[in-house]
Parts: sequence; C-alpha cells; structure tokens
Amino acid sequence: CQLLAIATGERADTCAMRALVFTLIGQTMHFKNCQAVVLHQMGWCEFGPKQAGMVIDTLKDNLRAIIAYHRAGKAMSPQKHLELLDT
Repeated sequence: CQLLAIATGERADTCAMRALVFTLIGQTMHFKNCQAVVLHQMGWCEFGPKQAGMVIDTLKDNLRAIIAYHRAGKAMSPQKHLELLDT
C-alpha cells in the first residue's frame, strides 16, 4: 500500500488504498489462477514470453492510468468510501 500511496499522493492506511492494491494484485493473479480460461478466451495455445510481454504491457498501462487518475483528484475520496460502507 505504501508504494502505491506514494505514487498516487494518497494515504496508505485507508480502506480505499487497500482495495486498490487488492484489485491490482487480482489483475495479475487472474492470469495464473485462471490460465486455461485465459488461454481459451485469448485464442492462445501457450502462455509464453510473447503473451507475457503483452500482459505486462497492459498491466503497466493500467497502473499508469490508475496513478494518473488518482493524481488528478478524480478518485473517490476516503470519506466517500466510508459513507458507502456505512449504508
């Protein structure tokens, strides 16, 4: 959480930051845990260096977009997250 908090300029100790970190981890784990589904849906016969490179590039793009979005102040505030959890 601390590293992403530094990158986004937000606090590391919030539920929102932990949720963000878990969603990023989930993106990467999906390719390992659901490999057969991914291979089928992507039309790949294997998950080799070429495929891994494409996935890594996509993950980098996603991470850059998420950081930019948060730095621009467009993300939901921690207070709003708390309000939603209370309802």
